[in-house]
Amino acid sequence: MPRAVDRNRAKRLVREVFRMTRQRLVGVDVVVQIRRCPPRAASATARAELARLLAELASTA
Repeated sequence: MPRAVDRNRAKRLVREVFRMTRQRLVGVDVVVQIRRCPPRAASATARAELARLLAELASTA
């Protein structure tokens, strides 16, 4: 069962990565849907993957 703590941690992770790449995403709307919150140990991996995906999106926009 999802916990509010996990959902909030996932939202903070997405916001942090978005803040780092938002200047490259001007004029692009982004919707992020997380199916399950990554474990705390994998936060760095999830952050890197999201950053890569947003960078890819920015390069195609």
